[in-house]
Amino acid sequence: MTETKSLISSPEVRIVDASAGSGKTYALAHRYVQLLFQKDSHPEVIKTILAITFTNMAAREMKERILEFLKKIALDSFQNENEREQILSKIELDTIQARRFALQIVDYIIHNYNFFQIQTIDSFVYLLLSGCAFRLGLPANFKLQESFRQLLIYSLDECIDRADKDQKIREIFYDFLRQYVYIENKENWFPKRDILNLLNSLFYQINIYSKGFRKFEYDAHYILEGKREIKKLVTQFYNKYASLLNGTFTNSLANFCEQEEEVFDFATMTGKNSRKKTFVYEYPPVKRAVMVSPQLEKDWQELRNKISKMAAAEAQAVFNCYIDIFQLVYQIFEARAQKEELMFLQELNRKANTLFGKEFSVPEIYYRLATRFRHFLIDEFQDTSGLQWENLFLMIEEALSSGGTLFYVGDKKQAIYRWRGGEVKLFDHLKKILKDFNVKEEQLTVNY
Repeated sequence: MTETKSLISSPEVRIVDASAGSGKTYALAHRYVQLLFQKDSHPEVIKTILAITFTNMAAREMKERILEFLKKIALDSFQNENEREQILSKIELDTIQARRFALQIVDYIIHNYNFFQIQTIDSFVYLLLSGCAFRLGLPANFKLQESFRQLLIYSLDECIDRADKDQKIREIFYDFLRQYVYIENKENWFPKRDILNLLNSLFYQINIYSKGFRKFEYDAHYILEGKREIKKLVTQFYNKYASLLNGTFTNSLANFCEQEEEVFDFATMTGKNSRKKTFVYEYPPVKRAVMVSPQLEKDWQELRNKISKMAAAEAQAVFNCYIDIFQLVYQIFEARAQKEELMFLQELNRKANTLFGKEFSVPEIYYRLATRFRHFLIDEFQDTSGLQWENLFLMIEEALSSGGTLFYVGDKKQAIYRWRGGEVKLFDHLKKILKDFNVKEEQLTVNY
């Protein structure tokens, strides 16, 4: 690890770029111990340190490494002089003081283990929500569930049952079926399965980004009418110019015009199948020795523009009916979850994010947590989502403003949680956001 003679500054943001196998756990544990062993420290300083990891295994490994360091300091039982120098050179106590204080820290951890706060981001957010449950309108003893799938299935079934008596709900499902058959061109006898998969995806999205869904202005009726008009225009184009176009292209147009269905899949016009790239050509494919007239080119471009606009409209509108269904189902879902005092793992960060929209102050949050953090350590920061960062930011900013620290470790090349909202750009973006708090950068190159 890159050596530095300076101890912890106040405030300080330390960014550690750590490639695979370069000792991230060692660096985090070493930093934790360094925070404990500052001059005039008391064992209760452990209450002010929060270390965040992404997995329970990583949290366990970090705790084990910290306890291992404390044991070595307390018993002066280092593997060699180099390790001894590596650890003791970063703390502000002499050897005798360090040994005595290490024993005090271990004793304090044994009797106050709940303040040894090294945990996953989800565990911390759960703690946050538990402390603020009343203000958020949550049950005091809500039960955390890992899978929401069964409740989502129940909620969809309930919504379908209500459609029998509720005209508004029935119309929403009719709109879906029109789109499903005539726009998506689905032939599945069990559309419920496709609805459920989409609802599942929408549930993840709403909880990753903590934002609602916006419907586009186009509906199924508009798309169907637009496709009928395109079919009519293509037929007119074919009748007018067939004698000038090359054989393959003419056959493609003829096949399209002869289809009995009024609606069609745009993929058949633009070419999932290489033999049917009918309308991808910038200029109409004509026979050899045939010049493309200005009128032919004009008609061709107008037709392509019409197809392009309608294809874009369909792409925008395709989720409208699913959003309508999701909103109905989600109301049932939330009502049932509240009745059974349930919360799901995927919802934690979105629920916590509402704390800061209810005039909650950081001191009040600390009051409800019965502690106040001055030092934050975050592992695998490249996988932190924007929502997770928002949930930590106000506490971190308050800590830095009062002389605290932030220490985060990660490797941008190892970002693996983008599917759940991980924002790798945050790794560098924080340098700008927190530039007033003594930002320092470090790179790990040696695995301990």
